[in-house]
Amino acid sequence: MENYDFFYGIIRISPVLMTVDIVLIIAFFVSWYFSYKRTGWLIDFWHFSLFMSYFFTFLLMYPFASAIPNVLTIGERNLALAQRSIDASFFITLTGFLSIFVGGTIFRIYSYKHPINWFLMMPLKLSIGYMTESIIKSKIIPSVLIAIYIALLTFVLLLAFRAGMINNPRGYFLLNEGLRPVFNLTNSIGGIASGLILARIFVFNKRYDKVLFAVFIAATLFIGSRGGAVGPLLGYFTNWIYFRKHGRIKLITLAIAGVGALSLITLLSFFRSGSGGAGILAEIFYGNSFSDVRDLSWVLSLWDGNYFYGKTYLAAFMSFIPSSLSAYRTRWSIGKVTATMAGYSITEHPGIRPGTFGEVYLNFGIIGVIILGILMGYSMRYIDKKIKTAAVTGNNMAVFVAFTAGGFIGSLPITAGFFGFYLNFIIFGVLFLFNLALKHAKQTSEKPTLALNTESSGAVI
Repeated sequence: MENYDFFYGIIRISPVLMTVDIVLIIAFFVSWYFSYKRTGWLIDFWHFSLFMSYFFTFLLMYPFASAIPNVLTIGERNLALAQRSIDASFFITLTGFLSIFVGGTIFRIYSYKHPINWFLMMPLKLSIGYMTESIIKSKIIPSVLIAIYIALLTFVLLLAFRAGMINNPRGYFLLNEGLRPVFNLTNSIGGIASGLILARIFVFNKRYDKVLFAVFIAATLFIGSRGGAVGPLLGYFTNWIYFRKHGRIKLITLAIAGVGALSLITLLSFFRSGSGGAGILAEIFYGNSFSDVRDLSWVLSLWDGNYFYGKTYLAAFMSFIPSSLSAYRTRWSIGKVTATMAGYSITEHPGIRPGTFGEVYLNFGIIGVIILGILMGYSMRYIDKKIKTAAVTGNNMAVFVAFTAGGFIGSLPITAGFFGFYLNFIIFGVLFLFNLALKHAKQTSEKPTLALNTESSGAVI
């Protein structure tokens, strides 16, 4: 299809695809409106998740994905490549999201009585979900994690300060592959700590946990990571909507929260790069934060058409093995594959992110996209149902168990995150064993006291 520049190159579209895009935008808001009228939830997990991944990243970003200003981010040659396959990128991504709707419909029809629940959700719930519930109930573990996180964060900031990059520690560690695991470990522990504290806040509502959360946010702001600081705050806000307001929130409150989040992102962006607020819009529409459609198109133009048949997924499952010790991982990790395709050095460039459905398409074609979309849709509706049930029963713990159990499915679209999944699983396992040891020690210490009380009672009688 022919694509045309409009408004002096600010947007570049195919009139046919733009028409489809507009129809889908209208359909999204119609779906949201009828859901709101039926349930009373202005914000629910299903529509909020789709708003972030489908409406914002895909539908809203499409007109900007191959526009001329992208040249400032990826260069003239690469922009020409991205423009070449933009239509294919649109259709692949659209197929994936339509499959998400199919998966959501499957859950609405069959609920928990479906093989996806029996063979995927239930095993995850009974393994990592069970560990999560045990850890959330512990008051000591979040405190220990926060202490470890602050210690690691201090070490990270000291290294960045010595290198003269205190304003952008993340950039420093991305440039130093040998030190990158330290930064990844810090982020993983921080993510787990914030998740556990948030869960405890909305399960037990204790002031101590709220203080811990405030300490975590204050510490995380120093690292200059927009996701690290904004993500937990966004998580707190959405959980507050789900568990305290039951989806019923005024639009003005939502607007104020959105402006606040954007202001924080702008502040952190300025801290990291020194650019003014005017650069934030360019970063949103033409940068690398929401560039799924553009980057998938770029990769498709470099691809020779031969499917990988699971090679990058196998490399991801082997992510606990360092790349330096595995020639297979060096060759087939998705970041290294896309970096090689683009002509970049795998030691200097992290690779091109091919979007939510790009990697599964490169491996298994459109069938893989459909299957992944169905699994994601089922999982999203599963969690949405748990949240709305908790609003009636008050069993908020079940929701956070579902969040953790669904984390595996959430890692499937971008296998570069499998290292984080493995690391989180290992950390959860260690914390679970640590919690069991604490319980055993407590029970052991109570037994002599109980025996002494029994003997004393016998002497009196």
